[in-house]
Amino acid sequence: MSYTYHDMLAAYEIGNAHPGGRRLTQELIKSLPITSSSSVLDPGCGRGETSIYLAENFHCHVSAIEQNKQMADLARKNFHEHSVSINLHIGNVESMPFKDKSFDYILAESITAFTNVKQTLLEYERVLKSTGILLMNEMTIEEELLDIEKEELTQFYGMKSLYTENDWKKELAEAGFKTVDIIEGKTILQELEEYIPGEEDSSPPRIHLNKELEDKMSVHQELTLHFAEVLGYRVFKVTK
Repeated sequence: MSYTYHDMLAAYEIGNAHPGGRRLTQELIKSLPITSSSSVLDPGCGRGETSIYLAENFHCHVSAIEQNKQMADLARKNFHEHSVSINLHIGNVESMPFKDKSFDYILAESITAFTNVKQTLLEYERVLKSTGILLMNEMTIEEELLDIEKEELTQFYGMKSLYTENDWKKELAEAGFKTVDIIEGKTILQELEEYIPGEEDSSPPRIHLNKELEDKMSVHQELTLHFAEVLGYRVFKVTK
């Protein structure tokens, strides 16, 4: 069996793989005027930690979608343990089972870049209400890379393309979004230098992994350090 990057995250039960981790997620959520009547979408929900935080703290209507079956199973288990009612779908964010204009807010955390970006952004635009807000925390490249470097990164992470900040803005505009603001942005090096260990670091993996998965984690760590100055992230606040 050949494991993907997301299989590795599922095996390690990593719930906050995106830059900024739980801290940034909670800051972003608190910046939104979410009420108990709000409908919120958590695309690529992983273990479901963001969905749980939304449900427990805002008592809003939360829908989550996750393609990786192992991650979806972890999310379902976590929802049950926290006694929260969340509408969980196993599926692809490029073609979501939701009606047009279903959500007040979409919080996409390091998922869009791993998909067919054009199609996924069109789906976000479709299911977001006309007065809704899309928040995206997505990988960026800070400068153009050599073709061999691009291939190394896209092959390992299963991406089709790597995007600069301006590339993201262009894709969002083409998908029909009118306003794009940058809330936060750093290189991976800056993120590592400013990193403060948090609660998400306290629980080691609870299972023994095979060598292929362990090797994949090692490669991920090596790539992160090697490209720390040229890879980064941006948090986009987007409206129609």
